[in-house]
Amino acid sequence: MGMKSWMQQAREAAGLTTIECAKALLLSEKEYLIRENNPGMLTIDELVALSFELNDESRRIIVEGVRSAIL
Repeated sequence: MGMKSWMQQAREAAGLTTIECAKALLLSEKEYLIRENNPGMLTIDELVALSFELNDESRRIIVEGVRSAIL
């Protein structure tokens, strides 16, 4: 298996399943997995919605992922 996306790392750090994350975003699991594997597709609104489900460590991973994408 290839390298995990920062979104997958964040989800796993929070102990969440793909189904739980999909529900938080009102997406199918398939649609969520597309975003998890291509986190640049996530909108700010989606990241905010997910943040309510995440813990501090997983939020840190997301912040670093976004920062590395724009810097």
